[in-house]
Amino acid sequence: TTTTVTTHANWDHSFFRRHSILDAAREVERQHADSVRDVDAHMATAGPAKGRCFGRLQIEGEGHFALVGARWNVPGQLAGDCATTASGRGMSPALTSRVYLAESCPAGDDYEPEKYTAFRLLGKTLSYTTDVSGAECGCNAALYLVSMRAATKASQLKDYYCDAANVSGVTCSEVDLQEANRHAWHSTLHTPHDTSGRTVGYGGGGADWIGPRHWSRDDYGPHDKACIDTRRPFRVSIAFPTSAGGDLAAIRFRLAQDRRGGG
Repeated sequence: TTTTVTTHANWDHSFFRRHSILDAAREVERQHADSVRDVDAHMATAGPAKGRCFGRLQIEGEGHFALVGARWNVPGQLAGDCATTASGRGMSPALTSRVYLAESCPAGDDYEPEKYTAFRLLGKTLSYTTDVSGAECGCNAALYLVSMRAATKASQLKDYYCDAANVSGVTCSEVDLQEANRHAWHSTLHTPHDTSGRTVGYGGGGADWIGPRHWSRDDYGPHDKACIDTRRPFRVSIAFPTSAGGDLAAIRFRLAQDRRGGG
C-alpha cells in the first residue's frame, strides 16, 4: 500500500497577525538581544560535548560514513547523543541531537567542513526505512540536506552548520526530505531567505501549489486503518529525476508499508 508525500506551509502575514505571533516574535527578538552575551559566555566556558563521533553508517551504493554529532543544538544548549544499530545500517538520534554525515570524524575539537559528505543525487533515488512511532505531537524527526561542505563560516554553533531557519546565524538553502512524527509528514524546499509569509517552502502538487497537503486519518497516522500506520516502520523513497539538459526536474516522494508486518 502506498501514498505520495508532498506537503507545504501556507501561512500568510494575516495569520501571524491574528494570532499575535508577530508581536511575540518582536519581544523574543528583544529578549534574545539582551541575552546573547550570556549565551556566548556559557558556550565559551562549557567546552566541547563528549562523544561527538557516534560511529559509522553504511549506505548501500555510497559506502560508509562517519556520524559526527553536533556540539550544540542551538546556541547555549548542548546537543543530544545518537545510537547506531549493530549492523551499522541504522541510527537512532536522541531528542535535541543533530548528526552530520562525514568522510571521517574530526581528530580534535574543531569541525572540518571539507570532510562533510556531499551526495550526488541527480538521476538517483534515495530509499530508507524510518520509524517515527516514538515521536508524538511537538516532535520533529527530520532528515534534510544543507550545503555544509561548502561552508566558510564556523557559525555560532562552531561546526559550520547552516539552514534556512538561521539557527546558527548562517543561512543556506535547505531540502527537507523528512519532517515527521506519528501524526504528520512534511517535505519541502527552502531558499536561504525563505523565512516568512506564503513563500515558506516551495513545490507540492503543481506549479501554482503553495500550501499544506492535508491527509485524512485513512492516509497517515497511528492506527490500523491508515495506509501508513506510523506505529510501525515504513519505507521512504525519494527520486531526483533530471531534465534532458541534466538539471533537476522534480523531487518525488513515496511512502510504502508492508501491511503483513515489517516496514
